[in-house]
Amino acid sequence: CGIRIGALRERLEVIIIKKMLNAKHEVVSFSNRESTTMLGCANAAGFMIPPLMVFKTWPTESWDVEDLDEAIRFARSESGFSNAEISMDWIRHFNRNSFECTAKAQSRGITFTDWFGCDEFMRDPDIPDVIWKQPYFERPEKERIWRLLVIDGFTGKTSLEFMDYCLRFDIEIFILPPHSTHLTQPLDVGVFQLLKNAHQRRLRHHIREGFLNFKRSDFISKLSEILTEGFTPHNIMNGFEKSGIFPVNGAAVIQKVKEKKKSLLAVNNPALSSLLPREIRFKDAREVARHLKRNYREGFSSPTRQSFGVLEDVICEAVVLNSFAEEHIQSRLDRIAASNNKRNKRKKVMPSGKYINSVTVEQ
Repeated sequence: CGIRIGALRERLEVIIIKKMLNAKHEVVSFSNRESTTMLGCANAAGFMIPPLMVFKTWPTESWDVEDLDEAIRFARSESGFSNAEISMDWIRHFNRNSFECTAKAQSRGITFTDWFGCDEFMRDPDIPDVIWKQPYFERPEKERIWRLLVIDGFTGKTSLEFMDYCLRFDIEIFILPPHSTHLTQPLDVGVFQLLKNAHQRRLRHHIREGFLNFKRSDFISKLSEILTEGFTPHNIMNGFEKSGIFPVNGAAVIQKVKEKKKSLLAVNNPALSSLLPREIRFKDAREVARHLKRNYREGFSSPTRQSFGVLEDVICEAVVLNSFAEEHIQSRLDRIAASNNKRNKRKKVMPSGKYINSVTVEQ
């Protein structure tokens, strides 16, 4: 879920605030467009695990607020968006926090470390310098505690390393179809928009109090309230139900797709498709002109012959210009492809999987 920290959705023209008589006049922009990414997760029972937040900077002392969940992790990237390395940190974070939320783990009264014999980084709990290649305890098939992770396919979450890690810890992955998360991703359907609305309300209140710059530290101070208002059990379960994930029922989603298709057909009249240009339309027009010239030119009057000649010249010119345009477009596409290939060859090798790329505020 992407959030612009200090940007209002609607335009705000004027804000009237109090100021001292000797204070200088100033114009301040409250449109802080810095983005942060929230990697959130919840289950069909309405419980959420602490999110992982991605900023352009690491946490500072000003982020240490009293009501902030200590389990929330913070990562840094140049863009403020997630990447493959951060996704690996997130799956470890998910692994640890989601296991103890499962019904089987709770009924048996076991912890993550007790069950797997290591932590989420596969480190020995007694000797942290010892890192196992796989969980220390291998449970029989009938005793395993499986978890189903429903995700979209954004960067890093479909990598082999990501999937290999999930298999080692009995996490099954279900990747949603592309371009369908607005219909099939439970948090997109039922939570994230309400969470953004909660953020906007805090932002507006902050501005009305006369503080025109809503900074990262201000956002963090309100983060607990925003999460509490967005990730309610009702919102989460409603998202799972509307998306058809749980209870399993795809009828509602399929009906929405059908309705959207009908609306598109109503806007785009099929009868208009015959008016759309085709790639060979100019050549076809030239052939028609030549046919008319060969078979009917003798019957034309002098003004008609003259007009027909002008029409024939215009069609021939259109054929030539169209060929030039096609060559230009193809040349541009070739240059773009060559530039992308050159950029990919220069791409630096980034660390993956063996580094911890996120921290808590306490850390």
